[in-house]
Amino acid sequence: MSISSLAPSMASPVLGTSQNVAVSSVVQPMSKADQPFVVRPGFSPVPAKLVVQIVAGKFIDLNELLSATLQLKQPEPQLLLDGHLVLTTQPKKPCHRIKDIATWLEAFAIFSLIMVSLFPHRWRDLPQYQLLILQTHHHFSGHVWLSYDQAFREHAAATGLTDWSCMNAQLLNFHVAGSTTRSSSSSDSSDWEPSGSSSSLVECKSWNKGCCTAPQAICRYAHRCMVCSGSHRAVACSSLTSRNKREDGKRRSSSPVAAGSSSLLIPPF
Repeated sequence: MSISSLAPSMASPVLGTSQNVAVSSVVQPMSKADQPFVVRPGFSPVPAKLVVQIVAGKFIDLNELLSATLQLKQPEPQLLLDGHLVLTTQPKKPCHRIKDIATWLEAFAIFSLIMVSLFPHRWRDLPQYQLLILQTHHHFSGHVWLSYDQAFREHAAATGLTDWSCMNAQLLNFHVAGSTTRSSSSSDSSDWEPSGSSSSLVECKSWNKGCCTAPQAICRYAHRCMVCSGSHRAVACSSLTSRNKREDGKRRSSSPVAAGSSSLLIPPF
């Protein structure tokens, strides 16, 4: 028997084994990804469409993984008069957004569970990335941590990055610019408020009234007084109080009542 006749019979089992391993490593995750992911009892399953996007490495909005968002009911079928079965239009999703580090941890925990269940080798870098976000939250005030998380995950989706254990210094420096370090005496309410833009020439009206209502982590308007351009809000501006007192005095002196009372002091001819 020639060597050439032995080679196919000897190589075919090895080749078949390697092909089976390669195919199973690809098909097995996708077979799980096309189904809703069950987090645990008490949580609504993650829709299969969202699971496919996560497994494919695409950028997703973590707000979609909040338990309050996942509780949205699916539309129920309705039977029309002509006998055709159709689906009602899907109701608009409620606006549940990540407001603090606790809600972000909830959403990212669900994200990590999906990734690790399909890619077990990600069990190390995802918890390390979570610790990096926590350190950023503890060190910098405002929502620097939230802006960096969104920018990093967008970068990871665009470049195919699968190791999130290291901080991206370039992205961090960009989002840290203009922010301050967190002090222990700062109140909790100011921590959750969006930070203002340091380059904008327009003042934020909602911030001057008492609380910034920007939906993103960094407001596109400047957080400075609309009256004197100070670091305080307009509602607490001393210049505004003094100006209001002067305007009230002018209105009283020029009012008809004041003019009529002064004319009564002049004796008639």
